[in-house]
Amino acid sequence: MTPMVEEDAHLAAAAYLMKHTGARTLEVLDEERTPQPVGVITDAELAEAEADGKDLNDVRVRDVLPLT
Repeated sequence: MTPMVEEDAHLAAAAYLMKHTGARTLEVLDEERTPQPVGVITDAELAEAEADGKDLNDVRVRDVLPLT
């Protein structure tokens, strides 16, 4: 089962989940509209945000969620 993170969570929380579960992807949930997954983020999105100099505590998962 793929770990899940809320769309409004900050990237630091997503990075923590990935590290402690050994996952390279997280399903993204939008708890306000539906408990169903609305997308997936990968460790690549986290790495890109870090490489761009963004503070993972300030950026939300929804901000890096790839458009589908």
